[in-house]
Amino acid sequence: MRCAVGPKDKYTAGDYDYYLFDGEFRSYTDAEMDCAARYDGGHLATFNDESEYNAVTIWLQWIYAQEKGIWMGYTDAYTEGTFVSIDGMNRTLPRYIEWASGEPDNYHVGENCAMFRPSDRYLNDVSCYSRKNYVCKGEKRV
Repeated sequence: MRCAVGPKDKYTAGDYDYYLFDGEFRSYTDAEMDCAARYDGGHLATFNDESEYNAVTIWLQWIYAQEKGIWMGYTDAYTEGTFVSIDGMNRTLPRYIEWASGEPDNYHVGENCAMFRPSDRYLNDVSCYSRKNYVCKGEKRV
């Protein structure tokens, strides 16, 4: 495992800080564990409302407009087809977060984790074992 070098960039929306980790490709579970270790109570990014989602995803699109996906904190590992937040709140995926056309499709059986595509601001379901960049969400630090 590589030594962690820290986030590429940080963005604040509401009461939370979001940290983009670019070049530290990790599986979904490893990314979630890294977020929890770095930021007390931190998780992969989830959103409390549409304005928070829009602010963060436009920021990601602006600084990271690539085809490479970014882990977000939603999974259907517990109930196939029902994506919920990984932050302990177990909230279903909000309607304002849109899937790419034909997604989620569980194409390669076991596509249980949500990946955000900055190029078009859509989600895709992919294998949780894939190695992706990721965004952590933590309480705002003063």
